[in-house]
Amino acid sequence: MFNDSVYKQIHGCAMGSPVNPVVAYLYMEVIEESAIAASTTPPKVWKRYVDDSFVIIKEHSVNKFHYTLNAVDSKISFTIETDNNGQISFLDTLITRKNGSVTIGVYRKSTHTDRYLDFNSHHELKHKISTASTLLNRALNLPSTAEGVRKELTHVSNALKSNGYIYIFTSAFYTSLFKDCRLAIESSVFLKLLTRERPFLIFQLCPLVTHR
Repeated sequence: MFNDSVYKQIHGCAMGSPVNPVVAYLYMEVIEESAIAASTTPPKVWKRYVDDSFVIIKEHSVNKFHYTLNAVDSKISFTIETDNNGQISFLDTLITRKNGSVTIGVYRKSTHTDRYLDFNSHHELKHKISTASTLLNRALNLPSTAEGVRKELTHVSNALKSNGYIYIFTSAFYTSLFKDCRLAIESSVFLKLLTRERPFLIFQLCPLVTHR
């Protein structure tokens, strides 16, 4: 009701409804399936998280597919972000295309400061442990090459050090926390990954496109 008038919502979901995420997810699935089925040259790869999609499609088909996607529902408009110098971010990953192959790394915005919960702050230890374990688990699982993992572990180690986490790296607890990871503590703050380089996917299609 507004100004003594009753209005009926004819599109979308009511704000604050607990079913909104489920309905939005299902509707996004309908839109993408309709667009892909109607396209003469559908994407080779389509990966979506909520309303953010990572797409690999032939370059000459980008504009046509974009038009098809936006034609499904006139009230929902998708934008396109193409790769820049062979790189594009998707969620917290950075996808790099070079010499016909694709590698994945960790993405950080240019404004990122590596400022996290300080270890000397008056917070419960479990919160500080969670901060360190989250960053280290991401470093272990996101990069697609051993070199990428080593680079990210070094970055995370330095970031945690600058936030007072020296204790985490020198305590016996740290070793037990990651006992299931193939890691060894090389010194007080540096880590070494004891795995072979993991394989990564190779694509022949371009460009990399995200739809938002």
